[in-house]
Amino acid sequence: MAFRINSAVCNGCDACVTACPTQAIHGIRHEVHEIDPELCVSCGLCINLCKNFAIRSGNQNELLEYSEWPIPHVDPSLCSGCRACVIVCPMNALRISTPEYRGDTGTISELIDTDLCIGCKKCEEHCPVGAIEMVKRLLADSEEEEQYE
Repeated sequence: MAFRINSAVCNGCDACVTACPTQAIHGIRHEVHEIDPELCVSCGLCINLCKNFAIRSGNQNELLEYSEWPIPHVDPSLCSGCRACVIVCPMNALRISTPEYRGDTGTISELIDTDLCIGCKKCEEHCPVGAIEMVKRLLADSEEEEQYE
């Protein structure tokens, strides 16, 4: 679901352009901007920053609740630690695990903090070995809680 800009209200202030983590919004300052639906990941940052309320959801009337945003789950048995996901993540939410010892080649990708992830799925799309699957944030959080109990 991509967002759209109401051209009758947009004043081209560039606040949304600056905030967009995927660079989906473009336009000339003080003129109506546009959102590229292919790049928009519906994170909602632009909606929250638009003082004119010019940005609205695309085909649906409601945004996904934050708790429903997907986050990456990395299968450690498949991950090769190639860094492809780390490189494409617009929010720097992923990193390669710290080696346990000198020469350790068993490092894998890991999510640093679920709050950093905007659910854009770029990591999943760019993983060359299919080690990343996007799961609902609630599901991932409940699995983490079970591990600590």
